[in-house]
Amino acid sequence: MAASDNPSTNAYVLLANGYYQLKDYDKSLFNIETAIERDQAAGKLPKEQWYNLARFIYFDRDQYRKALDILDILIMYYPKKSYWLQASALYSELGDEPRQLAMLEVSYEQGLLDRSQDIVNLASMYLNAEVPYWGAKAMDTGFSDGIVEEESKNYELAGAAWRQAQEVEKSLPMLEAAASTSEKGELYARLGNVYLDVDKNKQAVEALKKGLDKGGIKRPDQARLALGMAYFNLGEFNAARRAFRDARKDKRARTYADQWLKYITSEERRLEELAKDLG
Repeated sequence: MAASDNPSTNAYVLLANGYYQLKDYDKSLFNIETAIERDQAAGKLPKEQWYNLARFIYFDRDQYRKALDILDILIMYYPKKSYWLQASALYSELGDEPRQLAMLEVSYEQGLLDRSQDIVNLASMYLNAEVPYWGAKAMDTGFSDGIVEEESKNYELAGAAWRQAQEVEKSLPMLEAAASTSEKGELYARLGNVYLDVDKNKQAVEALKKGLDKGGIKRPDQARLALGMAYFNLGEFNAARRAFRDARKDKRARTYADQWLKYITSEERRLEELAKDLG
């Protein structure tokens, strides 16, 4: 090159690759940028691998903005799924969650997200952005298309998304699947609480009992309180009383359990008086 008045662009590329192998990234970047600029000045489109070499060096130096500029060009002229996902990941490194989500959304709309983890990441970001409906839809479609893996944690995410989207009936099958494939009872306890919220008390009792029997619940006292309320709603006062007595063994639930025990007694008296009056 020193002996040439006008070295070829390929000579700069070869030199850039050589310096990269030697880990002399300053000289590698200088030469590859020179090659890119020469082709651009000549009205040519630089080769994909040239841009990638520059991107690798920028990324290695944590120069994410410059790496993103390169990815913008690659997405425009050499569109690939990996470039969309890498751009999304770089926006994450920069703490720019809206653009991170936007890149994933565009990838999804193009049908590029064909791995379970990609769909799960998209759904999780929708939840973080407080648009759970679209997260739930993405998971639902992912299950239907056989992309999202049928694992407890994935069903749990889908159920949480539907619930946050105020679609409780749609959340229940997902939460049921999550609970049935989990080794611990925690998800059954959560499922029982959802059933209780929608006044499905028999199902609440079944789910809560399964959770307590299975074990591994973070707050068994809370599960027993919910079980007591479900039994009370069914009019099974003795079963409700047993559940609240079990719950009060934990001091964190004692006050609330005692209030319920008093309420059961007063409700029984009220019903007895009502029966007398009717008799």
